[in-house]
Amino acid sequence: MPSIYRERFARTLAHQPVDRCPIDLGGCPQATIEDGGMIVRLAAHLGFAGPAPTDFDKFDRRILEAFDVDFRRVGGFVGFDTPQRRAISDIEHSNEYGMQYRFGGLHWEQVHYPLGGAGLDEVAAYQFPTLDQADPAAFAAIVAQVKAALDHKSAAAA
Repeated sequence: MPSIYRERFARTLAHQPVDRCPIDLGGCPQATIEDGGMIVRLAAHLGFAGPAPTDFDKFDRRILEAFDVDFRRVGGFVGFDTPQRRAISDIEHSNEYGMQYRFGGLHWEQVHYPLGGAGLDEVAAYQFPTLDQADPAAFAAIVAQVKAALDHKSAAAA
């Protein structure tokens, strides 16, 4: 039996009619609840007792199923070991691309763009991270999460 979640997502991407818009909650950082206490309170409000199941979801799977959410979050950002990646202070850091971020109390704000105002020559000369600078174990963990997501309730993986 085909997955309604995957089918709905594929049809949406193809601009075909669907029964409803795919729903995301927790599938990406922009569509999640960061406060773990709030997730616990929402689970309790929905009548769920005890701790969240320990499976591939970074969000309480019971809540996702209660709201018939289409996506399951897997993976994450794989860091690259580059000279640009460093802590600048307790509230500021630079990622592997040299983009600098500062914590503003609720979120991280980008404050430096290494290619901001760059011309074609600067972009062509820029040293992007390479796969050999990534942790292979991080990729293996993501593959395992995707396999678990695909085996569970046929949800689409985000």
